[in-house]
Amino acid sequence: MSTQSFRRLTLLLLLAGVTAYPQSQPIIAVDSLLEADLVSDQSSAVRLARIPDVATESTSRSIPATLAGPAPGPALGSKEHLGLIREVQRSKGTRAALRKIMSDIRNQKARLEALEELAFQRLCNRINALIERQVGPRTAEEHYFRNYLNRGAPRTLEEMVALINASPPGLKWKLQSPQQAAFHMQGPDGVYNVKFVSSDGHFEAVYDKDGILLTEANDPINMGTYNYADPARELFKHVLYDVSPFGDWGNSAATSNFELYDDGMENALRFREDPQAKAAYGALLRRLGGERFRLVARKRR
Repeated sequence: MSTQSFRRLTLLLLLAGVTAYPQSQPIIAVDSLLEADLVSDQSSAVRLARIPDVATESTSRSIPATLAGPAPGPALGSKEHLGLIREVQRSKGTRAALRKIMSDIRNQKARLEALEELAFQRLCNRINALIERQVGPRTAEEHYFRNYLNRGAPRTLEEMVALINASPPGLKWKLQSPQQAAFHMQGPDGVYNVKFVSSDGHFEAVYDKDGILLTEANDPINMGTYNYADPARELFKHVLYDVSPFGDWGNSAATSNFELYDDGMENALRFREDPQAKAAYGALLRRLGGERFRLVARKRR
């Protein structure tokens, strides 16, 4: 699929997507870049509650013994660290602040993985705000950086189903319709892939036919990615910050060639023509309490 055809499809998604995305619960708006103080402990706790913590090996928050010593500079996500980022933004601009926070995370990847949720959410809020300030990623590097941030999903579909059924209504991960998951349905068995989005709209999880979480390590084409903007609340920003950059650069440097991707609309049509895939999706819906999606068909004029 060419970049030009992808952009045309993106426009169609933008025009139709307002009714395609299920409504998510209201969340606290990102704090102002320059005037507002850092988020308070109380409001941060509300944001934190929207990312259920799953006790899996991939989401462990214990700091390895090799990292027990002091971090170089302020700890990631601390008030001191984010204060330093603000100072860089004031003195050198938004782009410099974003590059600083990207460098800090790349240089402390193991610490990022061990970061407790409150600090991690502060970090994500600041990154989202910086991306919004410059109206989306400007380079492939800024686009691929999102892959450092997508976390919190269970490793298997079975665990995801159990988590959703045990979570309060406002904190549930949302199963997406096949149309919404179309770009994550690449390959022969891709029509069986199912996509979930966290209650705040920023985190994604995609599971394959065998119920395995897809990641950059095992399927960089179909994997879920971090959203700089919530598609349910800010669809236009989501298209600008998340969908359009994917059209330019793919999911990662290793999968930037668009010959690797099928047209999303073709994937959705393949799903509709596959009775086994539709049956599997229907069975999953029933396990989640019969959740339904309101997809509005375009009327012929």
